[in-house]
Amino acid sequence: MDIPSFNERNSILLQESKELLGRNKSYVGSSFSGTKFYGLGSFHSNYLGREIYGGIKIVNGLEKDYFCSSLANILLLDQLCLKSKDILPLFFGGVENSFEILMEDYSQNGTIPTYDMKEYQRIPKEIKVLMMANGENEVLRSFLNINNHSFKMMDFDSLPWEDRYLEESSKIRTDLFCDEDILSSYIIRR
Repeated sequence: MDIPSFNERNSILLQESKELLGRNKSYVGSSFSGTKFYGLGSFHSNYLGREIYGGIKIVNGLEKDYFCSSLANILLLDQLCLKSKDILPLFFGGVENSFEILMEDYSQNGTIPTYDMKEYQRIPKEIKVLMMANGENEVLRSFLNINNHSFKMMDFDSLPWEDRYLEESSKIRTDLFCDEDILSSYIIRR
């Protein structure tokens, strides 16, 4: 099955993934900024016809801002780059009131090793052309190497967009942050 675009699949998978909430968290990793990621196990997706692993990303401070910035960048990538559907998380949503982020767990509850991405040449050119020419390190920071086999995007809050796309990303972020009606389809209510 060819995977649908992020915007097409996200709301369905968020509904299916709600069963993960309330499960015991298994620590997977953290960043230098203090953001922590916990695996929550898997669920069967009727929509995709397979098991999907999910986890919760917990940010320290400015949770709503981080969530809206990340989501704006995901939505813009989904709109501008067809190849992004394969490297974006299958689902991404904020838990109501806390803005903890429920998303795909690439490590499958810590059982598959993930590493920082080091090979810029592996990043699709369709993504590179959207970013600042000197933003190589920030682009690499957004990606995870999964078991030296594949790669996916994990961190979205500070993509180094080319100027014309930075403005668009900022507008989407502001709309998400200020308009509860727009934001609501990306929020998970328990």
